[in-house]
Amino acid sequence: MAPSYQYNGTGYSVMHTGTTNCAACNNASQTSNYSSSAGSSQYQCSACHAGYQLFDSPYDQGDGSFLCQQTCDSATEFRSPTLLNTSCSKKYSAGSSCFAYSGGDSCLSGRCGGGGYSEGYCCNEAAAAESCGACESVSGACSNQSEVGGVCNTSVDCFNGGACLSGTCCAFTSSSAT
Repeated sequence: MAPSYQYNGTGYSVMHTGTTNCAACNNASQTSNYSSSAGSSQYQCSACHAGYQLFDSPYDQGDGSFLCQQTCDSATEFRSPTLLNTSCSKKYSAGSSCFAYSGGDSCLSGRCGGGGYSEGYCCNEAAAAESCGACESVSGACSNQSEVGGVCNTSVDCFNGGACLSGTCCAFTSSSAT
């Protein structure tokens, strides 16, 4: 099965449906355990090709819709936290940009330090072991700079270029505080 096309408001775009790597589908005698009026699992994907696994579709309307997603190697790969991401990406090394909301799943060390829900940096192994709150770019070492809400004397004391106003590190940068 191939990806489908969907109207995005300005034209049609390819929408990967997760069915590209489906190896088999249920037959007419197989129905869903759901008591939904949405339908059944008849003719839905029931097996994936090697290297892929079934997962319950986020668009499942109670009809037993299963799709195939790439099986990730948890030591070296991660899946982006998007609604319908079916492929794996390589984990980032220490000092690489990451988003803290992912909990460090995208970092080799397992820890993304700093940034809260915004950008931080992958911690190195030592910083991850000490549960460092903010890690530096380039090396991934534990940063001694204050995070948002922390104490500061100047903006240099604030992680990720945050502004220092009234002795507190702000969520915005010092360049936006003018």
